[in-house]
Amino acid sequence: MVIEVAEVSRSRAWRVFWALLLLRILVIPAEAHGAQSHCAQKGPWFDGVQYFPGNGDYSVRGAKADIEIKTGDLCSSEGTTESATWSMVNDSGLQGWAQIGYLNRSASPTLVYFWQWMKDTNPPPGQEVKTATGLFGNPQVDAQRVFRVERLGSDGKLHMYLGGDEAPCNSQGDCAVTPFDPLNVWDGTAAEWYGETSWGGSDVPGTTNDRTDFESVRVKFPGNDWDFSNWTAQGSDKCFYKQAVVTQDQHFRIWTQPLDHDC
Repeated sequence: MVIEVAEVSRSRAWRVFWALLLLRILVIPAEAHGAQSHCAQKGPWFDGVQYFPGNGDYSVRGAKADIEIKTGDLCSSEGTTESATWSMVNDSGLQGWAQIGYLNRSASPTLVYFWQWMKDTNPPPGQEVKTATGLFGNPQVDAQRVFRVERLGSDGKLHMYLGGDEAPCNSQGDCAVTPFDPLNVWDGTAAEWYGETSWGGSDVPGTTNDRTDFESVRVKFPGNDWDFSNWTAQGSDKCFYKQAVVTQDQHFRIWTQPLDHDC
């Protein structure tokens, strides 16, 4: 069944910074066919689940899921727009993250894998924001791929994987591995799996009759064990972003309904 929940609680600064980061990786604007031509409110907006053990808890050492690749209509009044679908390990203080997934974009390439890491959106005075993003590959619609973020004991860094392969470095030489150990710099560790849009007029991937599956949702705990987590279905930031739990702690779906939305 569809779960009805309230607005996802996130820091305003984190939302705004993430939106700006997405815009930085976009190129050549193109007209998009959107479910709602007017892009409405600036996001980002979210639809998904999270596992949040709390500040000071560093038990999350990885996050992965077998995510179905689907596209959704994008709004067209703000030039280049996009949606993102991903697995993530993040700072429990919501200031940093490492994630991998796919982007549905109104620019070329219109469907592409991506990874991104952020150490701290609000570093101490005199320190620069440290972040990197990479785009790669050619996702196939309706395929399912395992998107995995994992802290390796060998180096203490978070690595981002597509299937069994670490994602490639970007053209600037930044790689899909954090240059820091999250256990040393974050307030705690958590895991998230979401569909996300940059504007409220765009759709998360999936429709009523063709929903986007997140299967085999797992968290890595100390001891190199991947296991179920007691994740919380956060629901949707918008009334037309829907969510259904198929099997608690293992499998959920997201989609947009109705497609002709304005609420």
